[in-house]
Amino acid sequence: MDITAIAIVGIIGATVVSLTKHFSANRVPKAANDQMTIEYEKMQKDLLTMSKRLEVLEKIVTDEKYNLNKEFEALKD
Repeated sequence: MDITAIAIVGIIGATVVSLTKHFSANRVPKAANDQMTIEYEKMQKDLLTMSKRLEVLEKIVTDEKYNLNKEFEALKD
């Protein structure tokens, strides 16, 4: 083996070790991943609930009776 081949094998080996350490350190444990999934699903459910509530509020605010009542209240003041 000549010196170039030894250098190439050394560089490749160091790269493999470095990549292995990097991916091992950044791996999310399964328990944390499961917790994140549960939290994500809860947030999706909350967002859907809030969207429905916002829809109802928009209907109330855009209703003509609401505007009329608001104008009557303004006239009383």
